[in-house]
Formats: sequence, structure tokens, C-alpha cells
Amino acid sequence: LRDADHASSVTNAILDGPNDPELFTAALRSLSCDSGLNQLIPYFVSFVSDRVTENQTNPTLLRNILFLAEALISSSHIHIDPYVRLGFTGRFLLRLSSNN
Repeated sequence: LRDADHASSVTNAILDGPNDPELFTAALRSLSCDSGLNQLIPYFVSFVSDRVTENQTNPTLLRNILFLAEALISSSHIHIDPYVRLGFTGRFLLRLSSNN
């Protein structure tokens, strides 16, 4: 439950970034520094992929989501490569097939 609460807190802070810059910064710091987040990586990859797809016309939210992705990628504690390849490749192929 702690992991789900943490993931929810982080994603809410990202979505609400302009309204609470301190919480936004704390969430990004947690993502880039916390060594116990590996089990949440599939959730965050899915979150990024879904929100980018859903909010292509909202530049502020897209910027915040990119900051989240950058924090994950820059973390020396997180091994994100396998998740990114699996998460984005599958979604990309589904999107292509649904557009045809």
C-alpha cells in the first residue's frame, strides 16, 4: 500500500505542478534520488505514455510529464531501459494498428 500511495502522490504532484511548485519539485527529487522505486517503474512508464497520448494539446502538462521522465532516466538507482522498451513499443504498435 505504501508504494501505491507514493506513486499516487508523485503522479498527483506532477499533474498539479503549476499549482504547487514545492510539491512538484519534491516529487521530482524523490524520483531521481529514491533507491526503492524500481517496483513502481512499470506504473510510471504507463503513466507517462498514457498522459502524453491523452494531453497532446496541453503543453504545461506535457512539460511536467517530461520532467517526470527525465527524473526517472537520470536516476542512478533505477534501471528503466527494459520497461521503456516494453511499455512504449507495445503502446505504439497498438496505436498504429488502431489507426489503420
